[in-house]
Amino acid sequence: MDGQLLWGYLTGEQICPPCPVLPTPPTYPPDADDHTKTALLEAFEAQRESYQYDLEVYETWLHEEKSAKAILLASMEVDLAWFLRGLAASHLMWDHLCHSYEIHNEAMYLAIVEEAQSLHQLDSIVEDFHH
Repeated sequence: MDGQLLWGYLTGEQICPPCPVLPTPPTYPPDADDHTKTALLEAFEAQRESYQYDLEVYETWLHEEKSAKAILLASMEVDLAWFLRGLAASHLMWDHLCHSYEIHNEAMYLAIVEEAQSLHQLDSIVEDFHH
């Protein structure tokens, strides 16, 4: 995820920007002069440009969020992925996985570390073999 620049989606740091609202074209008062009409039109054009930029940011976020979800789901067994189907965002999926599989008990953690240190590969312990 980090290599794809998607880690922030899993952690929830990359939050969804608000969906932009399309600006409404200006309505001119009946007695508006050309200066007033020009000012209203320029303000509308500025709002439209801002809308276009915000829409691109929003669509990019949606695309990258879908990519993060797809990578996360594709990287796990089908049985695990099945439980995550109803979650709408990748950070909710990640939170669920962390909560379900994170070691909360220090004694269990130490037991796992001890077991890992006792593993051997041929005549070497795993750490020596790895080096």
